[in-house]
Amino acid sequence: MKVLVVGSQRVASILATSLAEDGHEVTVLGTDGERLEEMSDEQPVEVLLSSGSLMEDFRDVDIDSVDVCLAVSSDDNWNAMAAQVASSIFQVPKVICLVEEPEKEGFYRRLGIRTICPTTILADIIRTAMVDAG
Repeated sequence: MKVLVVGSQRVASILATSLAEDGHEVTVLGTDGERLEEMSDEQPVEVLLSSGSLMEDFRDVDIDSVDVCLAVSSDDNWNAMAAQVASSIFQVPKVICLVEEPEKEGFYRRLGIRTICPTTILADIIRTAMVDAG
């Protein structure tokens, strides 16, 4: 499967590594040139430094052949925009968007974007652990 990871922080690096190890063809698109260089040295992934133009960047990574787009940068708004463009304009079959702010998650979901909110997930896990602990 061809996977595009949008972001160059730790989550992107961990995802890129594990997906490449699973045999997927992984491209990482990010804004942190130093981190991208480290990723390309450490992992069997292709990296691309963002030009600042999402449409241009997506064309540069041959978005039409991407099976999955994972928008996992540290910027919720950038993630939502990347997810929406990948899904709506380029019809990428599977798109997942990382959203840190729970308030934004509901809004993005109403736009039809599939989201993951670590803040909400962690709060649920802690609440469950508290209840299970008695």
